[in-house]
Amino acid sequence: MNTKRINIFFLYGFIFGLGLAVIFIPISSTIHEGNGVSTTTYKEPMEYIVLILRIAYITGFCAVIGSFYNNPKSK
Repeated sequence: MNTKRINIFFLYGFIFGLGLAVIFIPISSTIHEGNGVSTTTYKEPMEYIVLILRIAYITGFCAVIGSFYNNPKSK
């Protein structure tokens, strides 16, 4: 398998992981304390960015591993 194909699969996985992380990871959390009082806490921007990039890298590596199984057999 050539490195260009591996890089393309990593890039696709990375972009897919970025999209999923931005959609599903909340930037804030709300705690209901009772009597109509709620507290909202926000993640630090760098903490949020690092978490999103971590998930994107993991998804990229999973795409590379998946590309090895999807490799056509050469004769």
